[in-house]
Amino acid sequence: MDWLPDLPIVEIRDYADSPYFDVGFKVQVRHRKTTPFCDLMVARNPLFGNMMFIDGEIQISEADFVDYHTAMWKAAHRFISVPDLAPRALVIGDGDGGFTCIRTGARSIDVVERDHAVIAAGEKYFGADWGRVNLHTVSLDKFEPAHEYDIVMLAIDDGFNGAAEFEADLDRISGWLKPGGKLVAQAGSDLDPKHPRILDRYSRWADRNRFVWVRTQAYIRCYFCHENFFVMEKR
Repeated sequence: MDWLPDLPIVEIRDYADSPYFDVGFKVQVRHRKTTPFCDLMVARNPLFGNMMFIDGEIQISEADFVDYHTAMWKAAHRFISVPDLAPRALVIGDGDGGFTCIRTGARSIDVVERDHAVIAAGEKYFGADWGRVNLHTVSLDKFEPAHEYDIVMLAIDDGFNGAAEFEADLDRISGWLKPGGKLVAQAGSDLDPKHPRILDRYSRWADRNRFVWVRTQAYIRCYFCHENFFVMEKR
């Protein structure tokens, strides 16, 4: 893969909140937009392809698109209990549309994503096929499910994980799960200095609410490290 002609090459820094290290990318910026919810940028790198950045932090690249979403989906099936062979699933976030591009065998997938600009970028630059899911373009606090779910995926950025409403939101979301249902959350990468606190926050919530939980990981190349997934099963 080569650089695109007529686009300048710039260098950006990711993981800039760490006092100990930086991860740098040389990219060609293809799209920038400030929305009511974030600063969105899509850029291209010869090794990773198109890359999505939100508020300056990398979310996903074309090179890891399928691997990341497949790993998160499989994380829900790693408990000893046998999952529903055709689960009904809810994805919160995932404006890049990764769950529209992998095989899940789900009976149906609802996706809640509030930012129209991120949805459009997912379709244009990452091949999201929104016709394969039931897309709800509303904020999480406005979403009212029509039924319970076997799996709920929290595919959202760390703004959720660090918010003051974290526990109240998890309480509400967990009420949408069937007994035995799985709640799967991305809990930060190994290079992110916030991730131990995020994992601790999920584990304390899960213990208090009597959820069985495990942590799994998947290596993501554009992160240069493992991403942590926190999986909780409703008793």
